[in-house]
Amino acid sequence: MCRKNPTLFSSRLGRLIFYKDVEPLRVTITQLNSSGEGMAATEGGETVLVPFVLPGEVVEVSLDPASVRSAVRRGRLEKIVTTSPHRQVPPCPYFGRCGGCQLQHLDPAFYKAYKKELVAEAFQAHKLETPLLDPVVFGPGVRRRINFKVTKQQTKILLGYHQRRSHEVLDIDHCPLLLPDFNHLLAPLKEALRSCLMEKEEANIFLTKVQNGFEGAIVFESPKKLSLSQIEALTTWAIQHQVIRLMAQSSKGEELLVHQASPHVDFSGVSVLFPPHAFLQTSEAAEAHMVKIVLSLLPPSAKRVADLFSGLGTFSFPLAGHAAVEAFDGDLKAVQYLNLSAQHNKLPHLLRATQRDLFKYPVSSEELKAYDAVILDPPRAGAVNQIKQLMGSSIETILMVSCNANTFARDAHLLVKSGYKMNETHLVDQFLWSPHMELISSFSR
Repeated sequence: MCRKNPTLFSSRLGRLIFYKDVEPLRVTITQLNSSGEGMAATEGGETVLVPFVLPGEVVEVSLDPASVRSAVRRGRLEKIVTTSPHRQVPPCPYFGRCGGCQLQHLDPAFYKAYKKELVAEAFQAHKLETPLLDPVVFGPGVRRRINFKVTKQQTKILLGYHQRRSHEVLDIDHCPLLLPDFNHLLAPLKEALRSCLMEKEEANIFLTKVQNGFEGAIVFESPKKLSLSQIEALTTWAIQHQVIRLMAQSSKGEELLVHQASPHVDFSGVSVLFPPHAFLQTSEAAEAHMVKIVLSLLPPSAKRVADLFSGLGTFSFPLAGHAAVEAFDGDLKAVQYLNLSAQHNKLPHLLRATQRDLFKYPVSSEELKAYDAVILDPPRAGAVNQIKQLMGSSIETILMVSCNANTFARDAHLLVKSGYKMNETHLVDQFLWSPHMELISSFSR
């Protein structure tokens, strides 16, 4: 029988997983799916998904017994018989065990081609024929926000990410995706957390690099009231490592542990106050590139712009240098901080924000008559209800940004169907070694 607990082994190809007691099955990988897994067919016609492989590779796999009744079997890579010329040595020693990255074994040329093809497939599914520009890839070492998992095993603190296809925590001492400053925090953070967690207790650590330090929160999964000594351990760590604001949260409530200064970020030279738990683009460099694209696509004649799903104003503040901007977002705290930052920067005559749930209450086609152009950057789910209002509007220029190719293509198809011309699509990869991608297109009529 197949062993239920996989055995790990090290190789130059990373940490791979296999089952010792099963006769391996030899298959040829035909393609990668949208999750980065290789697809192969058995002699019996079954489809097998295999991680950490490339098209054309002949590999030996052990089938996961848990997928025996599934239409698609899962294979555990045991041996690479024929290696693709596009394979590279993964740069991270945790690759294969860590649930974070899926694509470190792809060389740069194949990686870019694969990610562009994912977008092309989404566009083809919705009959979009717009040209796709080559991806602009950012990283490694540029990620500025992170969510670490942490737990305690006996006296040891495990801090890192979930293991692949597991809820177990993989303990790490660095991550190549992150800004180097993050990696300097990890060892002392583990030490500070040692007295704060009971055996098997779990928490999430949220950290964001802002302009003047770090902003963070520790969210305990069990009810928690920190003792004075535990608070002292965490505050000492925070003060020593430029964590200027630190929150602790559990079902018993939220507590401000450290507030050395008000965190702020820079949006195209404008200092913007940063509220707790706020959203921020993954990479500052990628954000700057996205802003540059958006500004280049905005017609000079557009003097009144609506920024939908604005967040803190990633695009609102740069746009305010070219037009009067009205921002809309469902997050009250983000809207309040955007307005406060606009006042501090003497921009209230050019920029104001309104709280509005755009999923339930989209800006209507009638209201849209007040604007010359619209930019929208919705969450991964897309913005069908808002798109329907845009379809019936008189807006001449729409700029759409998304991190989900499938919902972007769905929404873009609706705009094209209503008479908009979709122009070339820019691809910005700030999600290194994952299948995700930022897309930016303009629509005109």
